[in-house]
Amino acid sequence: MLSNHKWMFKAEGKKWNIKIKLYSLILISFFATTLPAQQFSDSVRISLITGSAGKDLYAQFGHSAIRVQDYKYGHDYVFNYGTFDFETPNFYLKFIRGKLDYVLSIGLTERMIPYYEYENRRLIDQELLLSKQEKQKLIDFLMFNYLPENRAYRYDFFYDNCATRIRDIFENELHLTYKKKNSDSLTFRQMLDLYIKKTPWIDFGMDLILGIPTDQKGGMREQMFLPEYLANNLSQYALKNGQPLLAAPVEITHITPNLPVSSSFLTPMVVMIAFFLGIVALTLLGSPSIKFQFDRIFFALLGLIGFLFLFMWFGTDHWTVNQNLNMLWANPLFVPFVFLMNQKAIANNLLYLLASMCLLVLVGWNFLPQQFHVAIIPIVLGILVRCADRLFR
Repeated sequence: MLSNHKWMFKAEGKKWNIKIKLYSLILISFFATTLPAQQFSDSVRISLITGSAGKDLYAQFGHSAIRVQDYKYGHDYVFNYGTFDFETPNFYLKFIRGKLDYVLSIGLTERMIPYYEYENRRLIDQELLLSKQEKQKLIDFLMFNYLPENRAYRYDFFYDNCATRIRDIFENELHLTYKKKNSDSLTFRQMLDLYIKKTPWIDFGMDLILGIPTDQKGGMREQMFLPEYLANNLSQYALKNGQPLLAAPVEITHITPNLPVSSSFLTPMVVMIAFFLGIVALTLLGSPSIKFQFDRIFFALLGLIGFLFLFMWFGTDHWTVNQNLNMLWANPLFVPFVFLMNQKAIANNLLYLLASMCLLVLVGWNFLPQQFHVAIIPIVLGILVRCADRLFR
């Protein structure tokens, strides 16, 4: 749900040139529109803006923002909590470690709409059915929150992002009540899967990096970290006078329907099965020296991946990557094993331990507290084949 809030580009020029400019805007992603000095008038209209999912990773989960229109003065602004300052000192390090602050920015709707149309993404506008007093209270809060000392916050993908900020503002400032309960009971991982199932490699990568916390179930309120869930679930809220919070959705972009896209044959499962078959062939036909060199590379790679999972757990503030049970098979202990391969007694004891943890993944597939991606099964089987070959040849 990262957001490009500059929404400025020129349509002329070659397509790849435009694409490069757009990617640059996504990365630079820091701009502010100067607000008029005068107060907003009584003719203000406030609405929830929901952007549909895009093709690129940063846009896969959609976007949420608050739109404020003042018909008397001709203003049309978007308050956007999904922006960051690319010029932040140590930007990449802070991003990796989960210590990057995001900010509330204000942009022009007239720049946002053509950007979404270019990306062929829908923008849905839902008016907030508020009284004049409620509108003024909401605007006062947004303007106070936009002050330089207030606009920054520590981003969290699940609990503090462009959508949850809006949810919290509406709850706190408008004193909402539930009209009815949502019966859905999905985990955070399952909700993510709804958006990335058509991009199997992204799905695979996210399942590798996300740990046990992602397999917690989210209720109606927790689901609203996703912009579409925010819009849908806010429709179940009512104001203190009993009236619904949101009006019917209105699409404000003009896009062409997406044509069905055939997915690539080379999915993670296909590639990993091929890799497993290669390991079986190597085990049956390879010479001892070739198998030894393969094991050194293979096990070292597994160990390094395990150290990456370990770093993400203890070296970052990304709580969703904690307690990653993928370390049962991509185990950091494979690294010392590689250096001990010539010391057979010690190496074999370590290998028994590592093989046992791999077996635990398969045996505990349905009852371990973390959901694994099915494509790791061929990897785990490949590890077990190599472990068995080294232990029992």
